[in-house]
Amino acid sequence: MRNLYFKTLFVALVLFFNTHFLNAVENLSISKDFTIFTSKNLEGYLKPLFTTLEESLNSYSFTDANYQKEWSIAVDLSFMSLFIPDNQKNFNAERPQGYGNTDVTQTAEFRNGVLIYNATGNNQQPTIYGGLSTPIFSVPQHPQNSSYKYNGNSYLDSTIKSVAYVEGNKMNLMLGLPALQLIIGLPTQTQLRTRFLAEKLQGELFYYYGITVNQRIDDFMKLFHPADQMGWAFTGSFHNMHREGGIDIKAWSAGTFFSKGFGNDFTGYFGLQFEGINGQIKAVKDTSNMTNKINSPYPEVQFADPLVMNVESFNNFRVLSGISYKLGFFEIHGDLAYASQPVISLGFTFWLGHFGKKEQIEQIKIEKLIRNK
Repeated sequence: MRNLYFKTLFVALVLFFNTHFLNAVENLSISKDFTIFTSKNLEGYLKPLFTTLEESLNSYSFTDANYQKEWSIAVDLSFMSLFIPDNQKNFNAERPQGYGNTDVTQTAEFRNGVLIYNATGNNQQPTIYGGLSTPIFSVPQHPQNSSYKYNGNSYLDSTIKSVAYVEGNKMNLMLGLPALQLIIGLPTQTQLRTRFLAEKLQGELFYYYGITVNQRIDDFMKLFHPADQMGWAFTGSFHNMHREGGIDIKAWSAGTFFSKGFGNDFTGYFGLQFEGINGQIKAVKDTSNMTNKINSPYPEVQFADPLVMNVESFNNFRVLSGISYKLGFFEIHGDLAYASQPVISLGFTFWLGHFGKKEQIEQIKIEKLIRNK
């Protein structure tokens, strides 16, 4: 019995280590020659783009709140554009170590028609949606004697050099992510909206999924008469983007919305929701053939440290108003939303089936006749 136990344990350990090494995660990687950004500066440069991503994921969540006690299924394809405000076109970039210390280097930068020497404060540079960048010129004073501390160690430095920053794309309008959703209606007056995408990224599986749950609540409290074609619902969503060894991003939203139907064709809807995004993107640099420090004024770049960005958004709230029009199995909907980046969206829904809808319509007609007597 003891021999059988040890044999089983041995086989289990062999399988574990074989599986572990055969399926070792391949980290997301970039070239060590990617030297123009530090983690902090790239994070600031891309934050408006992460805002666009967050608002895209948390869009297309609802239209009509007047859900019936029936099964339904549909496919929705939606598109959006976002307006980029001026306050998201610049960020405060970090300066290299030694800048501002005139014993180490003398610096100069030209801003708004003024030549500024040895600045140490705000360093406004364009984001991905901004315009021209401002280089900072550096003249090292005693490079052979200058030093700095990094990761607890002291280093002599001869790279207190001039630095340039990446320019923006001068954008006022940005296309958001489109979405193809499967919509499922439940007899509990609940609507589910799902999205999914998977593909290989540098040898590892990258996947995205999103789910939105809309629950009608007015009917539980008998707030509206069925003939009024009004509905009130809660909405909540969760989105996840993940690649083992590099990408982990989560977005969410929670809110409420109201709709009012006009005849059998038009529906107006209004909603508000809180929303957000968080996560991290990490990329390692290939240092296998690296023999010397990289020529950069930033220690992080000199030593080819991994690039680590926190994913954050400027936006956390939106107010939305829209209208939809139904023609048989086809529905077109469009809405405007006030958010950090204001949104305009347009979508097309193809209703593939309703089960129990006829009975609901007949009941509404009967109740409307009784009400009018």
